[in-house]
Amino acid sequence: SLNVDEYPESIDQVLFAIYYIGVENITLFSSKELTKDIKSKIRKSLTCMTGTEITYEDQKKIVIKVLLDKEKVDITQILYRITLIIEMSISDLTGLFDLEEIRMNENEIDRLYHLMTKIVLLSLINPNVLHTSKVRNVSLIPAYFLISKKLENIADNIYHIAEFQGKPPQAVHEVLNTVKDSLKRSMSHLLSEQPN
Repeated sequence: SLNVDEYPESIDQVLFAIYYIGVENITLFSSKELTKDIKSKIRKSLTCMTGTEITYEDQKKIVIKVLLDKEKVDITQILYRITLIIEMSISDLTGLFDLEEIRMNENEIDRLYHLMTKIVLLSLINPNVLHTSKVRNVSLIPAYFLISKKLENIADNIYHIAEFQGKPPQAVHEVLNTVKDSLKRSMSHLLSEQPN
């Protein structure tokens, strides 16, 4: 239960922190009234928080439930999905340029990145999540976190190229195709390491 009046500028960051550590019932309230800006920040944050829903709302209070079963999330599958979406964004950037599709891909990757962060952090404190997320050893957790962050950075950069430069020159195409090939090889290796 959080008084949003104490976090007017950072309620979104506080929400992510609570989501990451596995809190499943979140009540946000204000002694006055929840402002339009605060409500907007909350809703925008929820779009990146897989499995969350607002279950109650009035002028002074919002109740959020996390409905995600964290013990059914496979980290390798999340990474694989992120790389597939990055490949689609590269194709959209270098082929028939589609900024809207690249924007949707970027939003989806952000959502998956936040889910990955949540599962990685919960794996540190809950052995069931460690096992069911298919992380073979707790010492691999920092590597999974870094990999997911680097993939999210690649997606951000693809989106920024598309938004600010438009269809890139041929030299950038070659770099992006090299990135795409490297991601395919890396994911192929990671998937082959997974037990059946």
